[in-house]
Amino acid sequence: MVELFNMYIVCVDLESILTPEVWINVADRMKIKELRLTTRDVPDYDVLMKRRLKILKAHNIKLKDVQKIIEKMEPLKGALAFLNWLRKRCQVIVLSDTFTEFGNILMRKLGYPTLFCNYLEVDKSGFIKNYRLRKKDGKMQAVKSLQLLGFKVIAIGDSYNDITMLKGADVGFLFKASDKVRKEFPQFPNAQSYGELKSLLEKYI
Repeated sequence: MVELFNMYIVCVDLESILTPEVWINVADRMKIKELRLTTRDVPDYDVLMKRRLKILKAHNIKLKDVQKIIEKMEPLKGALAFLNWLRKRCQVIVLSDTFTEFGNILMRKLGYPTLFCNYLEVDKSGFIKNYRLRKKDGKMQAVKSLQLLGFKVIAIGDSYNDITMLKGADVGFLFKASDKVRKEFPQFPNAQSYGELKSLLEKYI
């Protein structure tokens, strides 16, 4: 156990793995159907985000309005217990395409795990005017950097924006991925529950 603890680090996506999808919650609360699209529907993240920001501005929705909705969100059932189980066995980093302005709220509810994500640009009126990636394909870049530091990386994701991370990792798993994603990337085992995911992970940590 001690040797593996030193070798492996787990990189896990946030939304749909540990928490509900932020944008789907915003869409449902604001009754804006167009905001329900995620990277499961639109693989090009830049196209998706620019569309989201235009919709927010058109509906006069500010950052604080989105944050109020996130404050009411809770981790997925069983997510915190799974994360605590995982952190007892190895180092864990949450790699997400979310933003610090959203993610910091959710991290509080998950016991403050380490989060690598992006950030937003907000104008003086409080509207989100743009988003900034810390690194292009940041999840994959994080995996490669950890490997350069001597870690073996296990990656867990669910959608198109996780695939380069899974491909770059030493081991990759899907979690409750859509039929479309599973069929396109059959090389990654897909777990349908935290119990199944634990069983897959126990072979390594």
